[in-house]
Amino acid sequence: MQDKIQTQAKIKALRQEIDNLDSQLLSILKNRQETVKKIGLLKRKTGQNTIAPEREKEILSKCKTEFEKTIMQKIIEESRKIQE
Repeated sequence: MQDKIQTQAKIKALRQEIDNLDSQLLSILKNRQETVKKIGLLKRKTGQNTIAPEREKEILSKCKTEFEKTIMQKIIEESRKIQE
């Protein structure tokens, strides 16, 4: 019984850690979106294409796992929408 209580306490602490990490991720993503908007405005102002395949490849090349690549692809996809 004591083991179960200790396990539940550990799970609760780990979930709190995940919640804190999620908050950080969301804050970082919000900041990224704001920066993407600024880039989009500058690109439109100067007549540049909002899609930059070489830049996207550069970003994806930093991914070490398939999971990271999947997440970054979604972020890039959403960034394209923001810049339009």
